[in-house]
This record gives sequence, C-alpha cells and structure tokens, in this order.
Amino acid sequence: MPVAKDRSVELSKKVDELTRKGMTQRQIASKLHIAPSTVCRYQNLSKASASKIDGDDCRIPDNGVVSFSSAGDTAKAEYLTKQLPTEQTLEGILKECGADLSVWRVKEWSYKAWTTGMKLRINSGIDGDKEKIDRISYGKQYSIHVVFQRIAPKVFKEASDLLWAKFRDGSKIQKRPPVKKTDPMLGVVCLFDAHFAKLAWGAETGKDYDLQIAEDVWCNAIEDLLARSPCSRIGKWVLPIGNDLVHIDNPDNKTRNGTPQDTDGRYAKIIATAASSAKYAVERLASVADVDVVWVPGNHDLTTSFHIAHYLSGVFHKHDGVSVDVSPSPRKYVTWNEVLLGFTHGNEEKIADLPAIMATEMKTKGWAKSKVADWFLGHVHHSQKFMTKHVGEHKGVTIRTMRSLASTDSWHHRKGYIGSIQSAEAHFYTKSYWDSCVSVIARTTK
Repeated sequence: MPVAKDRSVELSKKVDELTRKGMTQRQIASKLHIAPSTVCRYQNLSKASASKIDGDDCRIPDNGVVSFSSAGDTAKAEYLTKQLPTEQTLEGILKECGADLSVWRVKEWSYKAWTTGMKLRINSGIDGDKEKIDRISYGKQYSIHVVFQRIAPKVFKEASDLLWAKFRDGSKIQKRPPVKKTDPMLGVVCLFDAHFAKLAWGAETGKDYDLQIAEDVWCNAIEDLLARSPCSRIGKWVLPIGNDLVHIDNPDNKTRNGTPQDTDGRYAKIIATAASSAKYAVERLASVADVDVVWVPGNHDLTTSFHIAHYLSGVFHKHDGVSVDVSPSPRKYVTWNEVLLGFTHGNEEKIADLPAIMATEMKTKGWAKSKVADWFLGHVHHSQKFMTKHVGEHKGVTIRTMRSLASTDSWHHRKGYIGSIQSAEAHFYTKSYWDSCVSVIARTTK
C-alpha cells in the first residue's frame, strides 16, 4: 500500500481516538500538527460513514459473508471476510455454511487477498462552506474458497437409501410347520447370468430385455421352479448369488474390467431392483426349506453382487433357516452327506483344472468321503456337461455350465453368439447321488 494511503488511514484513526476522549478540534490539530479544517474533515467523514462502513473496510461485516452451493458429488463454499484466514477460519466456515461432514469432506481450500477502496464524498462543514470533499477509504479483504467432495458418491447414497428402505421392511418368510422329511434331498437353484439392467432392443437383437423384464423373468423363474420341484422332499436349498446377477459393476455402466455396457436404468435403481429380487428368491425358497446362499462373483458384477450378498446377510441375519456365505474366495463349496458341490463363475479357471482344484481345496473338508462331486458354472450362457473319469486319487467329477436368464444384447448379436435358450434350472441330490433336474424357460408374463 502507498505511504500516503497508510498515513491517511493512520491519521483518521488518531482523530477518531482523540475525538472520543473529548478533545476539541483545535486541541487535536495542535497535538497532531495538522490544520483544524483537516480535523473537521476527518470527523465529518467518520460521522457520514458510520452507518456504511466498519473500520477501514467498506463493504464486509466483521462476521463475514458465506455462500454454499452443491452439484452432484462436489460443493463449493465462499467466505468473504476482513480477517486474515487461519485454520480456525476454516472451522468457522464449515459451521456457518452448514456443511454436513458426515456427507462432505474438505477436498481443498485456498484464499486470496486484495486491497479495496471506497470513494466517500462529504461536506467539509468549515465556516458554512458546502464544498464536496472526496476521500478514499482503503482496507484489506479476503476471499476464502472451500471445495467439498462427497464421502460417498451420490449414486451410492441413492442406492443405499433404496436398499435401507427395503431392509426396514424386513424378511417376509412364510412360517412353515415342522415336518420330518423321509430321505430329504438337496436342491440347487441355478438362476445364472440374469444380467439385471442389460438393455437389448428387439428390433436389433430379436428380443427385448431391460431392468423390468429381468425382474419379471427372475421372479417367474423362482415360481416355476418351485412349482415343478419335489418340495415335500427338500431338506435344504442352495442358492448361488452373483454369477453376473448385475450387468454392470459401477455407476459408469462398465464391468469390473472397464468394458462399457448397454444399460437400462440409473445405478441406484439397478442395485435396488436386483437386491429386492434376490431377497424375493430367498424368501420363497425359505418357505419350503432352509437356504444356503453362496456369493459367486462374476466378470460383470464383482463389486455390485458382493454388496447385494452382504445386504442379504443383513436382512436374514436373525433367521435361523438362512445362511449367507460372503467369504472373499471366488469359489464356494457345499457339502451334503456324501455330495460335494463346487461353484464358480467360470471366467478365470480352466475347466480341465477344476477337478484338481476341488480335490486340493477340499482335501480335508469333504473330498475323501464324497461319492458325488459336481461343479456349477455360468459365464458361457449355454448348457454343457463335462464328466471326468476316476483316475488315481481323483474321482470322477461332473462339470455343469448353466444357461442364462438374459436375452442377447447388441454386441453378442453382432458377433453371432445367438440361439441360446433363456432358462433356469434346479438340480436335486439325495444323500449320495444326483437324482434329477428340472428346467424352466424364461417368461415375462404373470
């Protein structure tokens, strides 16, 4: 700031101070070695600006001015003040703007300073002289900018809110009377590769598919399988969840490997619909027998299916007849008397290696006493069955790949991957052998 401006500000302060002490204009002029007319000018200036300014600054009150605005996952706050910013200033901004720190985090903050001046015009008041006198009031101002980032992206919050709304509804499992079942069987329900949110246009691919169709197909498949299953003999169900239950793995509508997908619906709606449908499947199966849910990550939905499996774990945590395995291993195993079953999506392991993998991972957990050893895979969207011979320590293993509930999308149609039948299956095992299988064709009608 120029020296002349500093002197003017300092002189104005001294005149105000001596005036408050009750000194006359001549006494002040004598003490400060200035003319009485100058003293009068500063005194009139102080009176004229008392209602407009505070101290040396002309526009900002002592407590500052705060503005706050948000858009999507970011927000901004601006604070205008006359005080030099400190860490305490930042705390004050957060308090003043009402930013919820359970939702927002401070990403960065900065400030800039500048000198401002305001031109004041007053009457001199000396000997009746009405001459206009200009005076510039100088002062420092500071502008503080704070950038906030959502702790959790908005789409995740929307999905969480929808899921919690459904979570509060609780489970709706029909109470079943205790029945002693003779020679009970294990039922494996295969609702593989449902691809919730896949978008297909019938004019292009031959058949429509979207989020609502996926929900209808899923729920109808459950009802059709139950109608054709020997429910009176079922002692336990196994329900694999995952296996590309959801078509995408993030709000960018991409798979976990970053491949863009044709997608129907907002991320929050997709997750809520898939989770609700999975919950419906567990409730319907649990009305017949106990249910073991196993999470099997797919190549499309590693993250989304993991969260849905945890959601199911929370919903049914007080229900003794439902267990949910959300362990991080991509392969899951279930034992039932002399039956050993393995589940994996099928996009990572070589099919020829699966018998040896099962024998190694279950060496002390059921491999030795099992008479039946089967694998259930998805991924390829069509039905296949491989059987290995009993060689050395490796007993014969059956590897089954399941059909998909979803129709063909644009990319698969262009590549010629067509003709697969949309269907779901349920396989039934007695204590020591595979018994039977039922298959139902996907349908959207009630």
